Amino acid sequence: MENGPCFLLLDGFDEAPSRDAREQIARLVENAARRFPRCRILLTSRPRAYTGEAVLPDFTQVRVAPFGDEAISAFFTKWCAALFTESEARAGSHCSELQRAVSSKPEIRRMAGNPVMLTALAVVHWNQKHIPDQRAELYESVLGWLAKQRKEAEDRPSPERCLDLLHELALAMQNVPEGRQVQVSRRWAAEKLASEIGGTDERTALAEAERFLRREEVDSGIVVGRGDDVRFWHLSFQEFLAARAIAARPDAEQRSLLVDDASRLTSQEWRETILLF
Repeated sequence: MENGPCFLLLDGFDEAPSRDAREQIARLVENAARRFPRCRILLTSRPRAYTGEAVLPDFTQVRVAPFGDEAISAFFTKWCAALFTESEARAGSHCSELQRAVSSKPEIRRMAGNPVMLTALAVVHWNQKHIPDQRAELYESVLGWLAKQRKEAEDRPSPERCLDLLHELALAMQNVPEGRQVQVSRRWAAEKLASEIGGTDERTALAEAERFLRREEVDSGIVVGRGDDVRFWHLSFQEFLAARAIAARPDAEQRSLLVDDASRLTSQEWRETILLF
């Protein structure tokens, strides 16, 4: 590093456990850049973690754009070649199936622009031998896969419990009297989850709920942070999880949520949730 040339690659800056930790790491990297001027340094992060005092002032920032058709095709080609190392013909056939499955459904094609979602679609196709035609089944499969990618720890809820908590948050955001919310303060979201998470007292439950949200923002990506706010990565995730929450309710409560207020049956804000339900 002192003599050069040396290229230092630092991946996963967003995986640092807290804002304070990211700021400390940023100062360490900043000092290293000054101390070792013959080095080139590349640091990668999800955008939401690279804010405020964590930003490196003298570094050039480059954002990775969504995948276009050419990049999606390249991903599938390499994915299938890795799956079928023994047969180029089988790799080509599987690749063609994936291409058709994604390009034939506009909504799925939009999801495929995100590398994480593209990987999720490829995994769903591999596990189920197809990408489900029913959107509700597709979202169930994709969200299930994303939830299972979270780091396992004794103090963390299971992937299934994670989705149960998130569907309660989705319904709370959908069912605001003033109208559906697609982005809320993290505090508001934690308050809606605190009773579900539980704890020795209200303050502990609220702290655990906030901790749950911050960890999910980093690990599963189903919810994402925007400063002090939180939202679902894609509105369709919120709509599906809200439908999932309603489906888990008793019949009388389902009717209360969907039918008693007749305007919901014709509301654009509720349309997708009702269809997915």
